Amino acid sequence: MKEVAELIEQQRQGKRVSQDAAQWTNQRIHVSRRVELLEVVRRSRRVLI
Repeated sequence: MKEVAELIEQQRQGKRVSQDAAQWTNQRIHVSRRVELLEVVRRSRRVLI
């Protein structure tokens, strides 16, 4: 996740970040959120069983 932090920092400093890099960052964030959701679902199922 270090790359993501660096990209955000670059954007704050007003440097132009390529569209690909921005898209990649959004995808990484989206994927990590989905993984977290799956973990929560798995845990709640375990509790129910």
